[in-house]
Amino acid sequence: MRKMDGGLSERRLREEIGRLSCDELAAVLILWHKRQCGTCMLPVDSSSSEPVWIERRRSMRFPANDEAQVEIAGDPPLNLPAYLRDASRRGIRLALPMPVSSGARIKITIGEASPLFGQVRYCRSAGSVYYAGVQLHSWSSS
Repeated sequence: MRKMDGGLSERRLREEIGRLSCDELAAVLILWHKRQCGTCMLPVDSSSSEPVWIERRRSMRFPANDEAQVEIAGDPPLNLPAYLRDASRRGIRLALPMPVSSGARIKITIGEASPLFGQVRYCRSAGSVYYAGVQLHSWSSS
């Protein structure tokens, strides 16, 4: 069997694709297209109120809709409710009720899980919601 770009054999790739649901396969194909195209901004779901941006991530992102609590570093720290909208290996996207400065160091708590630490890379307005891209780090709370 010949090897594909990622090192998988064609047979193994077919087996993996066969395990995906139609929605999962569509999501994978859309992400693959965005990575290949580089300038494509096709709306995935025109009924969605969330904006669609150019995909520049090195890791696949996974959609989410989890409640979170964000603590913005400062004296005193500012606590905000948030929603985790998607996550990748290196970062997450949060929906927030107010803007957060690019470069801000934050702590994200999702349920009972250990907190995540990161730095805001961007924050964009979308109506009454602000979407912040956060690059994850391994900082401690100190």
